Amino acid sequence: RFGRNPQRFQSRREREREREQEMLLRGGPAAQAAKMQQPKRKENWNYYHRDRNRYKYAPSVDIRPEWTVLEQIQLSSLNKLSFKPGEEKEVRRCGKLAFYDKQYERLTPRNDVTLRKQIPYNTANVTASEDPLLQTLFPCSEEGSGKEDSGKVQVYTTDLVLATLMCAPRSVYSWDVLVKKEGGKLFLDKRSPESAIDHSTVSETSPEPIAPDKESINGAFKLTKEATVLNTVFSHQMMKQVEKDGKPARVHDLGHASPYAPETQPSTKGHIYKSWQLGDKYEVAARCDVDGVMESKGQTVLANFRAMNEFDPRITGVDWRQKIDNQRGAVLATELKNNSNKLSKWTAQAVLGGVEALKLGYV
Repeated sequence: RFGRNPQRFQSRREREREREQEMLLRGGPAAQAAKMQQPKRKENWNYYHRDRNRYKYAPSVDIRPEWTVLEQIQLSSLNKLSFKPGEEKEVRRCGKLAFYDKQYERLTPRNDVTLRKQIPYNTANVTASEDPLLQTLFPCSEEGSGKEDSGKVQVYTTDLVLATLMCAPRSVYSWDVLVKKEGGKLFLDKRSPESAIDHSTVSETSPEPIAPDKESINGAFKLTKEATVLNTVFSHQMMKQVEKDGKPARVHDLGHASPYAPETQPSTKGHIYKSWQLGDKYEVAARCDVDGVMESKGQTVLANFRAMNEFDPRITGVDWRQKIDNQRGAVLATELKNNSNKLSKWTAQAVLGGVEALKLGYV
């Protein structure tokens, strides 16, 4: 360092530039490949430490050694895929839905309402292969013929599974879908009785990932459990139960009785059975769930109700009680960034079910 030819200090960026020049001087296809493999430099120093805070989350199902890998699909490659299906065909609507209570429109951080801890009952979320109406309403054209490769293939699923597959490139946590083939029938199921796609995640796509600690109150496991219970109670609490005169609140009949609700209780969810034609061979039949109805411009429209929950302002960097009145857009933008996958799935479910209103609450 202090001799006749002292060594000059070189930064990391300068060393990378010298390496690029050496590769270009050598020429050939190896130089072009090396240039393509180099990451894009960023001005921010945190770019070089971007993998320091990454966690390895546990898989949703234990991979057995006797399983054979048939194909691997990169989730990033699904962003470029698109398909325009045929016109949707609605076959049946089931259930009786309560009306939205508009008193919750006037809530503020100073005038808040305590969320209930539990609900009397909840309509079961049955998977596609156990649905008693899907195969009856959409019979397979090749049923009983014994031919598996001829004619149309009937695909049975639910809006939850479809939304999960549509938003797969945004997901970070592990999830899985069961695929069952029986002749000309194809079932896209979730695991029973409880699946990873049934849960509402928290800060899944946040730049600061949540630690996969099952014991911590701010860990991914307990936050997911909390958010799932909150959304179950929230959608039920938004419904009007009693009128001002003390009489039971009116309900909106969708036309047929729900196959899942008990006879003595009204259904907490409505079910819409639809199908889409994918080309000449495939037809997708799905059950779409709806939370309730609301009056908008003199008409009764379908609505879904979802809740976003705050868990620790020191981690998220946004205190809702201070900013939700004056900077509501900033709070929503932060949630869109930290929960991109969850909000995308909610939007996809609303589009599939033909829901015209999606109400978001802050808990």
